[in-house]
Amino acid sequence: MPDLTPAQEAELRKAFDACDPNGDGLIDPEEFYVLLKKLDSDVSREECLLDFDAADSDGDGHIGFEEFAAWWMG
Repeated sequence: MPDLTPAQEAELRKAFDACDPNGDGLIDPEEFYVLLKKLDSDVSREECLLDFDAADSDGDGHIGFEEFAAWWMG
C-alpha cells in the first residue's frame, strides 16, 4: 500500500466504503463498475474489467482496501 498520511487514508477509506455497499470489505467487479461509471460515464464493461484485473493484484476476484489504495494512488 502506498505511504499515506492519516488524513489521506481516512479519505481513501471513505471512498472505498462508498464503493462497498454490502460492507463486506471487498469490492467485486459489479461494485467496481459502478465506481468507474460514476468517474467516467463512457466507460465500457470491457474497460472496467481490464482496470479491475489490474487493481486485483492478488487475483482473488475482489479488491481489498490495500489493492484499492494502490490502484487509486497509482
